[in-house]
Amino acid sequence: MAKPFCVFHSLQSRDIASEIDMQNNVKGFQMPSNLVEPEFGEVNVFRESTGALPCRIALTIAMEPQGKFAEGWRTGLALDASASMKRAYGRKVEARVDPHLLTDYIKQGRLKSSMEDGEPIRKIQREAFAEICDRGYEVNFTENILQPLVQDFTRYLAENLDATGKTTLIYWGCGKGEEIQVLGEFDALSCQQLLISGPATFQLGKTTKLLPAITYFVNQHNLAQRGIYIFLTDGRIDDLEQVQMFTKELALEIAVGKRNYLKLVLIGIGNDVDRYQLQELDDLDIGLDIDIWDYKIASEMTNLTQIFAEVVNENQIIAEQGSIYDDAGNCVKSFNGLPAKLEFTMRHDSQWFELDVLGKRIRQSVVVDANNLIAPLPKKKLFDFEINALNAEQNQAKLDLQDEQVEDARSNVWKFWVGILVGAAFIGTLVAFTILMQRSDNFKQQNQPANKTSNIF
Repeated sequence: MAKPFCVFHSLQSRDIASEIDMQNNVKGFQMPSNLVEPEFGEVNVFRESTGALPCRIALTIAMEPQGKFAEGWRTGLALDASASMKRAYGRKVEARVDPHLLTDYIKQGRLKSSMEDGEPIRKIQREAFAEICDRGYEVNFTENILQPLVQDFTRYLAENLDATGKTTLIYWGCGKGEEIQVLGEFDALSCQQLLISGPATFQLGKTTKLLPAITYFVNQHNLAQRGIYIFLTDGRIDDLEQVQMFTKELALEIAVGKRNYLKLVLIGIGNDVDRYQLQELDDLDIGLDIDIWDYKIASEMTNLTQIFAEVVNENQIIAEQGSIYDDAGNCVKSFNGLPAKLEFTMRHDSQWFELDVLGKRIRQSVVVDANNLIAPLPKKKLFDFEINALNAEQNQAKLDLQDEQVEDARSNVWKFWVGILVGAAFIGTLVAFTILMQRSDNFKQQNQPANKTSNIF
């Protein structure tokens, strides 16, 4: 009964804090991961709009789980296998080709351009591709950036955290976007032999559905004492609302003790990661003191321990002493035993704070510049010459359809009059046949002998 009581107490405290924030018009936001210092995990800033209340900061220290909190983990790594990830798998061909030539190929039906999973997809016939190469255009395959990342993540999780010494790997977002392909479990040695080029049993997905991958790990390791599951993706998620609903259900089950602790971490891959959706999951307001999601950008990670940014035991003491200073040099809080999770307040308009620990000062900004605000990425589209060629093709198809409809209409009219003539001929034949039959009957009656009768009178 002790554990449920502690959970309820924590939830109650969180609800009270949230209610106080609402009453005082306090607005909170999480510092974008690219603006957070490597030593910190998550930094949350709460400010009251009028400046009447001090600025409140809640943060975690980035570190691997320690002590008993480091035991009983199961781990998993899920690779986005939707069409928008083709570049990351090194399977996309890039070439700078004269648009007029490509337009001709489109008109000839040798090049097809379309949009799949928000990504421009171009399929060219082998002969046309060979012509491009023969003409001297530079053609290159994109770099497979997933291969080394997957090997590093798998080795790290298997070697440093997973209770079995192995990590489960899957592809997700395959086929129609809902299918997954399980690669198996790999240890620190076997993962180095992995060839990561996309799913073998499915095509790259036409959409990106994250929920099937989450439910796979949740069900596969439902008896694990703790779980951390990492999802490598470009951030384009088509079932975000369903994932948010499922996350709330998971958090409630954890809160009431029906499910053990788990953490889900999104790792953004590539140069055009859609941070907006990743942050939406990270900032999801569940209404409980349980934080399921976190996200990082692979290119911004300085070490793999940053995946534990929010996987902290708040009772863990990481240093004997520590102090917090505001941007005016004032000590706003001191700790005799610095915890992995801490809170403090400082002047409402403070621009940054510093943590003084182990003889080192770590400065962290608490202001988000307008240029660093995270907004949805603009949707990708085809090149103008492709759109024009496709529009011309569609217009021609419409004209061809209209011509066919005109021909069909003419054909139908002709068939109608033929039907009328055939019908009239049939009716005329039937009438003539009826007249002939009637005349024949009359003729027979006229030439028939008179009946013989007996005269009784």
